[in-house]
Amino acid sequence: MPRSDYLQSKREAKKARIFFEGTKYNHRHASPHVPWEHKDKFAVIQSLGRVQFATYGYTPNIDTHDKPWQLKNKVRAGALVRFATRCRKECINEAGWRYGVEARVFERFDIEVAW
Repeated sequence: MPRSDYLQSKREAKKARIFFEGTKYNHRHASPHVPWEHKDKFAVIQSLGRVQFATYGYTPNIDTHDKPWQLKNKVRAGALVRFATRCRKECINEAGWRYGVEARVFERFDIEVAW
């Protein structure tokens, strides 16, 4: 995004009273508001946030044979993106695209998971 577009968007957000917290969590310099017993969990969440879509499910590692579902998840995510893009191009209203997208997202939670 060109700088002028960014500044224009920032002005519009300010006018609409939309504000963003500029401080991000960093496990090395943990906020005093995070209890010590949760700092490890926050570190794991941060590492998950650094996972790249391009390499997810394709990078062989020691856990690959234990996680065959990773590639299937990536395929599902790609199909979901294509569906959402089609809804946007067809100018489907929010209720319409949410109905279609949410069903596809939540179907994963209906599947029994074996541990």
